[in-house]
Amino acid sequence: MENTLHKLENEHIKAAITPDDGGRLVELTDKSNNRNFIWTNKRTKIFKRYYGANYDNLSAGGVEEAFPSVFPEQIDDNDFPFFGEIWSAPWKADNANRESVTLSCYSSIYPVAVQKTWSIEGQKCICRYKLINEGYLPILSLFGVHPSFAVMPEDKLIMPDGRYILGVVKPEQCGLNVNDAFDWPAVSGRDLSNFRPNIETMECIQFHTANMVDGSIRLIGKDEHSLHLTFDHKFFTSTCVWQIFGGWRGHYTVMLEFFTGWPLKLSEAISASNCLTIAPMQSVETQVTYKIYNK
Repeated sequence: MENTLHKLENEHIKAAITPDDGGRLVELTDKSNNRNFIWTNKRTKIFKRYYGANYDNLSAGGVEEAFPSVFPEQIDDNDFPFFGEIWSAPWKADNANRESVTLSCYSSIYPVAVQKTWSIEGQKCICRYKLINEGYLPILSLFGVHPSFAVMPEDKLIMPDGRYILGVVKPEQCGLNVNDAFDWPAVSGRDLSNFRPNIETMECIQFHTANMVDGSIRLIGKDEHSLHLTFDHKFFTSTCVWQIFGGWRGHYTVMLEFFTGWPLKLSEAISASNCLTIAPMQSVETQVTYKIYNK
């Protein structure tokens, strides 16, 4: 069954969201050249996500969120699922119109209500997040946003300056090594900002950082049409990038992940005092902006 879509549109942008399937953004199209910057997995989009699903098996791409955990683990008596609880949840849609919609859902383990409002404003698509602790104890958690981009070999990725570490390298003979540290964008003689991969090598390269100088990421096409993503790097303190060019499940995409802490096991982030704390009966707010530039 096809998911219900809520569509947003103005003179610059077309966007689409699936409220009943993770509240995911599944389209962000530049109307000047009809390019959809969002990648979705054609093999899994027909399935419904469900609570506790294996994220890698059932993620359908788009823009999704992780909360209150990332890696599956048990803490005290709580079994935290892979990528948390809200990416697989149905979200309630309110105040929907042609240019905005507010979505909401609950975490079941923690007494937290999660809200996000998607809106298109000129050449910007903005998601405003609010996490509300409705309980009487502080909540220690991880919150993250996971956009998947549809990319072309001529595209270029511009990441913030910072120290990055390679976490996954496939195939082993591609000249890169796990745990190599580098200053963006060059590592082992290779410029990771330029895609141009040989699809025959079936690459999958993941790298991450926890010391970005800003929260600004750009995807630039050959025609200089580009997508500029911005977020508060003091709120989202770590970023992962997955450049997948056939080397993992046949995907061809660049996936970003930015989180409120590190490491991505909640227990380890808590031990490192590097997680998001929401005080009792309080809320935290942030936003992510996707701006389209064209000639």
